[in-house]
Amino acid sequence: MNKTTIIMACDDNLVFAVANMIIGIKRYCYNDVLKIVIMYDNIQKEEIDKVRSIWLEKIEFKLYSKNDFLKDVGCIGKIKLSDRFGFHLVYAKFYIFNFLKD
Repeated sequence: MNKTTIIMACDDNLVFAVANMIIGIKRYCYNDVLKIVIMYDNIQKEEIDKVRSIWLEKIEFKLYSKNDFLKDVGCIGKIKLSDRFGFHLVYAKFYIFNFLKD
Protein backbone atom coordinates (compact mmCIF):
# COMPACT_ATOMS: atom_id res chain seq x y z
CA MET A 1 0.00 0.00 0.00
CA ASN A 2 1.22 3.51 -0.84
CA LYS A 3 1.83 5.87 2.04
CA THR A 4 1.25 9.60 1.93
CA THR A 5 3.33 12.55 3.04
CA ILE A 6 1.18 15.40 4.32
CA ILE A 7 2.38 19.00 4.24
CA MET A 8 0.87 21.71 6.43
CA ALA A 9 1.81 25.31 7.17
CA CYS A 10 1.03 27.46 10.18
CA ASP A 11 2.22 30.15 12.52
CA ASP A 12 1.61 30.51 16.24
CA ASN A 13 -2.01 31.55 15.65
CA LEU A 14 -3.03 28.19 14.18
CA VAL A 15 -0.74 25.67 15.85
CA PHE A 16 -3.73 24.36 17.86
CA ALA A 17 -5.60 23.61 14.62
CA VAL A 18 -2.65 21.71 13.16
CA ALA A 19 -2.38 19.67 16.36
CA ASN A 20 -6.08 18.86 16.14
CA MET A 21 -5.76 17.76 12.50
CA ILE A 22 -2.79 15.53 13.36
CA ILE A 23 -4.77 13.86 16.14
CA GLY A 24 -7.54 13.08 13.64
CA ILE A 25 -5.11 11.85 10.99
CA LYS A 26 -3.39 9.61 13.51
CA ARG A 27 -6.72 8.19 14.65
CA TYR A 28 -8.30 7.58 11.24
CA CYS A 29 -5.36 7.24 8.82
CA TYR A 30 -2.67 5.68 11.01
CA ASN A 31 -1.42 3.17 8.44
CA ASP A 32 -1.60 5.52 5.45
CA VAL A 33 0.84 8.24 6.54
CA LEU A 34 4.56 8.17 5.81
CA LYS A 35 5.28 11.54 7.42
CA ILE A 36 3.75 14.92 8.21
CA VAL A 37 5.81 17.98 7.34
CA ILE A 38 4.82 21.23 9.02
CA MET A 39 6.23 24.41 7.52
CA TYR A 40 6.12 27.01 10.28
CA ASP A 41 7.03 30.49 11.37
CA ASN A 42 6.95 32.19 14.74
CA ILE A 43 6.17 29.11 16.86
CA GLN A 44 7.87 28.63 20.21
CA LYS A 45 9.96 25.49 20.78
CA GLU A 46 7.63 24.38 23.57
CA GLU A 47 4.67 24.40 21.17
CA ILE A 48 6.66 22.50 18.55
CA ASP A 49 7.60 19.87 21.13
CA LYS A 50 3.96 19.49 22.21
CA VAL A 51 2.76 18.97 18.64
CA ARG A 52 5.66 16.64 17.82
CA SER A 53 4.82 14.51 20.87
CA ILE A 54 1.48 13.57 19.28
CA TRP A 55 3.26 11.34 16.75
CA LEU A 56 7.03 11.51 17.26
CA GLU A 57 8.13 9.24 14.44
CA LYS A 58 6.00 10.95 11.77
CA ILE A 59 6.08 14.71 12.43
CA GLU A 60 8.81 16.93 11.01
CA PHE A 61 8.94 20.72 11.42
CA LYS A 62 10.65 22.96 8.85
CA LEU A 63 11.07 26.69 9.38
CA TYR A 64 9.69 28.88 6.59
CA SER A 65 10.18 32.49 7.62
CA LYS A 66 9.22 35.70 5.89
CA ASN A 67 12.88 36.03 4.86
CA ASP A 68 12.76 32.57 3.25
CA PHE A 69 9.69 33.69 1.33
CA LEU A 70 11.40 36.88 0.13
CA LYS A 71 14.42 34.84 -0.97
CA ASP A 72 12.13 32.47 -2.91
CA VAL A 73 10.24 35.16 -4.82
CA GLY A 74 13.28 37.33 -5.49
CA CYS A 75 12.91 40.95 -6.51
CA ILE A 76 9.23 41.78 -6.65
CA GLY A 77 9.69 45.47 -7.31
CA LYS A 78 6.86 47.70 -6.23
CA ILE A 79 4.43 44.94 -5.29
CA LYS A 80 3.22 45.72 -1.78
CA LEU A 81 3.38 42.74 0.54
CA SER A 82 0.64 42.15 3.05
CA ASP A 83 1.37 42.85 6.69
CA ARG A 84 -1.16 40.22 7.67
CA PHE A 85 0.24 37.47 9.85
CA GLY A 86 1.23 34.27 8.09
CA PHE A 87 0.63 35.50 4.53
CA HIS A 88 3.93 34.02 3.34
CA LEU A 89 3.01 30.54 4.58
CA VAL A 90 0.55 30.20 1.70
CA TYR A 91 3.58 29.79 -0.56
CA ALA A 92 5.09 27.00 1.53
CA LYS A 93 2.87 24.58 -0.38
CA PHE A 94 5.25 24.76 -3.34
CA TYR A 95 7.84 22.91 -1.26
CA ILE A 96 5.78 19.76 -1.84
CA PHE A 97 7.70 19.39 -5.10
CA ASN A 98 10.95 19.13 -3.15
CA PHE A 99 9.44 16.40 -0.98
CA LEU A 100 8.30 14.47 -4.06
CA LYS A 101 11.95 13.94 -4.93
CA ASP A 102 12.41 12.04 -1.67
